[in-house]
Amino acid sequence: MWDDLWRIERRTTFILDAGGVVRYVEAGSAAIDTNRALDALGTLARAK
Repeated sequence: MWDDLWRIERRTTFILDAGGVVRYVEAGSAAIDTNRALDALGTLARAK
């Protein structure tokens, strides 16, 4: 994802549901650790 303020790219993780709706976004250094994204996937799966 492009950061206009610093004019650099930032690592970003998106989780989309089956309908293509964005359900989770994490950007910057937090996006490097995949454990948080995996936790979000588990939470979304249990919410169904």
